[in-house]
Amino acid sequence: MIRYLELDLAFRLSDLPPRTLLILFSDHGFVENKAFSRTDKYEAPRYIHGKDSPFEVIIPWAWVMRI
Repeated sequence: MIRYLELDLAFRLSDLPPRTLLILFSDHGFVENKAFSRTDKYEAPRYIHGKDSPFEVIIPWAWVMRI
């Protein structure tokens, strides 16, 4: 995530006026399927619904401001 912020987002922020506030958030709800096998990639999904896991109920977010 930090690498993405350094390489991609910082470049985009440079065009914004000073003191611009951005709120970033992410999709949620999927966890890696522990039974997934690359040989069966068309038979079983790599990611499955998160059900009642923290991945499902907590939405990752952050705020950034160009100073």
